[in-house]
Amino acid sequence: MSISTSPIRDIKLVERVLPSISETKTRMQVNRVQLAIGSELSNELIQTWRDIQASNPQLASPYFSFEFFQAASRSRPDAEVAILYAENKPVGFFPFHRISASHGIPIGGAINDYQGIIGLANLEIDTAWLVQQCGLTRWDFHSLWWPKAPFLPYCFQSQIPASSARLGEDHRAYLQHLCDHSTTIARQPQKTRKMQREVGALDFTLDDRNPEVLEWIIRQKRSKYQRTGCTDFFAPHWTRMLLAELGRCQQHQFQGMCSVLRAGDSIVAAHFGMLANGILHYWYPVFDRDYHQYSPGTELYLQIVQAAASRGIRQIDMGYGTENFKTKIVNQWGHLASGSVDLNRTRFWWNRWVSQTADCLKKSRWRSTVKHLGRILIPTLGKPKVQ
Repeated sequence: MSISTSPIRDIKLVERVLPSISETKTRMQVNRVQLAIGSELSNELIQTWRDIQASNPQLASPYFSFEFFQAASRSRPDAEVAILYAENKPVGFFPFHRISASHGIPIGGAINDYQGIIGLANLEIDTAWLVQQCGLTRWDFHSLWWPKAPFLPYCFQSQIPASSARLGEDHRAYLQHLCDHSTTIARQPQKTRKMQREVGALDFTLDDRNPEVLEWIIRQKRSKYQRTGCTDFFAPHWTRMLLAELGRCQQHQFQGMCSVLRAGDSIVAAHFGMLANGILHYWYPVFDRDYHQYSPGTELYLQIVQAAASRGIRQIDMGYGTENFKTKIVNQWGHLASGSVDLNRTRFWWNRWVSQTADCLKKSRWRSTVKHLGRILIPTLGKPKVQ
């Protein structure tokens, strides 16, 4: 199924060719790059994107879907995509934001949990050459997924934990496993019954189309960012617009999804994520602090798991990070990478040293002291930038 697109402006394509490189019998060597501005791709190329994603299980995440790129393109004007060719056949796509004339970042920027090339499994490419052909001298990444091999020389960190919950064919077996291995999960029914008695009857909606729910989620998240001193990822207008665009997306193979748990007349917990290829990316869960004693966030997650089969959800992806709540509910771990494909080697080695030094300090016993002193001198120290 393809989406019909109406051009925002005249299609502008730029072709750059690397000569003398041809396809091998077992590998697909990229030998040409074509740049497309924004979301202006033909229906044929959109279908090729979807076919490539469907052919490679490593690319099942919603972040690699055309719809995510399309929403990001509508949310900010600096989105581009490099179409990768091998012997005049499109074999991959490399979406990015051009934040300056020669500096690129992954599509979706800081709020993208899985980054990389959407390409055939047997794709071969020189990543420094790719960045150069995109008219860039630098492409930064903070959560690189498959394929890692071409990017390994440019990694600062290559063991960033990422996790997911595989529900399997029977979500009841997964839930039973949680109850057997987590006292938090085992005690949740008692807390839920108490919430029903003291607050009101529960009402759960897996896919709530009311835009006010998404607005509630963003308000709650921003309040938490302010309270905890974390980076406010929703301070830029484009991030809020991106979630709104995704929330309106209801394609058969991709959709934004708001799940909400109400007790009486109050929203006590909600979540916004993306669903594609049987994977629900658990992106922005939040609960009302006034009801924290009932652990409504945990109840919301359990309700989502119980309703998963009805929507074909086989996996709930948690992205990167080792937050405490994740360790209680996941059963599969992987690794992501951060770094920069930087043609300026002096800058690359400096940024690599800074990144690795910061990582060592985070793991040291002086972490709190260094963080406190550093924040006094540089208030934004250690906080990710929302570019």
